[in-house]
Amino acid sequence: MSFLLGMGASLIGSAISGSSARRRASRQRKQAIANAKYQSPEELAWLKKTTDRSQYGDERYQIKKNLAIQPIVALADKTKTQASGNIIRQGLENSVIANEIRSKIDTDTQKRISEISIQLANMNEDFKLKNEEMVDRYNLDRSNRIRSITGQATNQYYSNIAGTSPGEIIGNMVGKIGSSISSSYGWNPKTNSFVEGTNEDGVWKFW
Repeated sequence: MSFLLGMGASLIGSAISGSSARRRASRQRKQAIANAKYQSPEELAWLKKTTDRSQYGDERYQIKKNLAIQPIVALADKTKTQASGNIIRQGLENSVIANEIRSKIDTDTQKRISEISIQLANMNEDFKLKNEEMVDRYNLDRSNRIRSITGQATNQYYSNIAGTSPGEIIGNMVGKIGSSISSSYGWNPKTNSFVEGTNEDGVWKFW
């Protein structure tokens, strides 16, 4: 009887220990996954800036465009001034020739501005595409990292809780009890029951 009481106490202790092990393993798994998902403030700032660039392009695009166009406009104004001086000196300021010269300067200027604008717009689209690829690569790498760590954490979790479920604990303990009973109890024909004793070379001696 004392043996059975001891095994019962051991069963309860194992159940409590198993429950504690499962909770600890669960916390470790959750922490590992949380760590994998964590994004630092610097990382979030980079992601926001890169995402904005992928959608809107270079934040300095308009500044670069203005800087590229200003020399063209300045050259056109200078050319107009020089042409106007020549026209006035020749007394042709209101002539058809004067108007054609001014119109040609304006047309050439607008054409050059249009070419530069298209070139810069294409560069800005390439810039947006490059940043979009960076965001996609970041999200894919992060997703793969989280999936990998989650899988590792889950495998570790099940490894840590192996043999700690109530069913497993009871099964193990019942097996031990059965083994102990078979080695510590035998059939006593005098009492027609299993009683505690010792088995020496196949011969039972009962207490």
